Amino acid sequence: MVGIVLLTGGSGAIAYFCHAKYKLFLSADGKGYVSSIVVTAYQIMLSLGKAIFLLIGFDVLTVQSLYLILNAGQALIFTIYVRKKYKWVDLKTEPDFEAISQRKSVIVHQISTLIFNNTDVLLLTFFCDLKAVSIYALYKNLINMIGTLVNHFSESLNFKLGQTFDDRKKFLRLHDVYETFHVALTFSLCTIAYVFFLPFLTLYTKGMDANYLLTYMPLLMCSAEILNYARIPSQNVITYAGHFKQTQWRSLLESIINLTVSIAFVFIWGIYGVVLGTVIALLYRTNDIIIYTNHKILRRSVWGVYRLWIVNILFSALTVLLLNVIPFRFDNYFSLILSAVIVCVVVVPIQITTNFLINKESGRELICFIKKKVKKSN
Repeated sequence: MVGIVLLTGGSGAIAYFCHAKYKLFLSADGKGYVSSIVVTAYQIMLSLGKAIFLLIGFDVLTVQSLYLILNAGQALIFTIYVRKKYKWVDLKTEPDFEAISQRKSVIVHQISTLIFNNTDVLLLTFFCDLKAVSIYALYKNLINMIGTLVNHFSESLNFKLGQTFDDRKKFLRLHDVYETFHVALTFSLCTIAYVFFLPFLTLYTKGMDANYLLTYMPLLMCSAEILNYARIPSQNVITYAGHFKQTQWRSLLESIINLTVSIAFVFIWGIYGVVLGTVIALLYRTNDIIIYTNHKILRRSVWGVYRLWIVNILFSALTVLLLNVIPFRFDNYFSLILSAVIVCVVVVPIQITTNFLINKESGRELICFIKKKVKKSN
């Protein structure tokens, strides 16, 4: 047991002290894809290595040592790449503590996020039972796939938006295009997830004892995902502007609302009550972020963002109504996945295109951007 703890701790130490700084540096320079390639290769090698070791018959301690060895390999690759490609970077220079003067406020945000993200599981563990935790974890793991996809898109553009923040006119043009696309993508993916949630679970949980098919759970989960991820463009602006200290109490209030409402509702509705508490807290914080960003930082009306949300809410509601009319039949995973892919190929482009047609300025900006890219490629 001591050996496993040491190996796990060693892997974490390598991750945070050796290559975390290089990953952040590459992300800031728009080379996040390099990190993605290295991390993906690491995950593949780790999975294959564990499978091979277990088949051969090695013990748990030996299998766990793979984490340490491969993490060390990751750190070495990042170190070599950065030192070779960025020879001008002086790793021995004196740290600029003024640049991170708001680090305490950032820590407050991180702690608040940690509390918020773990409130549901902790409350279900204390006030319900492990069956409820198992059901919640299944729904959460499924919807998190959407969040992972949306996050990859967001991170790929963060560096560009951050670099143009000081040029207000250029930044607003890029930001509006990004926000239009991002919100439309989040809504469309979550809408499709909502439609196929219960059909997938019906196949996945066939023969299980626990009743995993909760009628309103997909709606609550997808609503929470939309509120959490569609606000990312506005939330990123707060990061670009460095308004960590100004917004730290707002972040804490989100966690307090989530904790308070969830505790009150868990005794009434159980697992539904806990997720509903999360949705209510997100409703407060998402609106707060949108209003703060547009009024305090961008100095403009918030109506443009709310119009974007209203359009997508109506479009998603219409999509659900139309898809419910189609007599889908899911006898196996293949038929379900095929139907989901077809719906995704149809719905996502239409919803994104509709958003750009309604937000004409963003549409024109996107067309100009595409034309420039086409000219450069030719």
